[in-house]
Amino acid sequence: MTNLGSFERGTQLVVNGCSTHYFASSHWLLDAKAQNVSSGHILKVFPLCRRKNNIASRRSRETRKQKFLTMDRQADELEEKNRVLRQRVAELERLTKIMKDALVAQLANAGKAASLSVSQATA
Repeated sequence: MTNLGSFERGTQLVVNGCSTHYFASSHWLLDAKAQNVSSGHILKVFPLCRRKNNIASRRSRETRKQKFLTMDRQADELEEKNRVLRQRVAELERLTKIMKDALVAQLANAGKAASLSVSQATA
């Protein structure tokens, strides 16, 4: 086994492929030796793990970016739909007012005509 003394305390050691262990205690060297980790193995595996981690990180950032872009697009679509619906509500409220006014006027005219016919019949 190679001397692990060249590694500083708190160094990330790689064991079993890309599994990582942090030896931050004062007995980190003994812990590393107990794991039977050689510095040669660490130096060979670490770049591969770094590359895998970089690829995974890049993929995660891209996925997050796509998620936010999708949410932004959906927000824009919903805002447009909301604008159209508000216009439709305003138009329907306007039509309702017109129809209500027409109905009230018609009922008022019918009421006047009925009162006229009643007064004419009694006279």
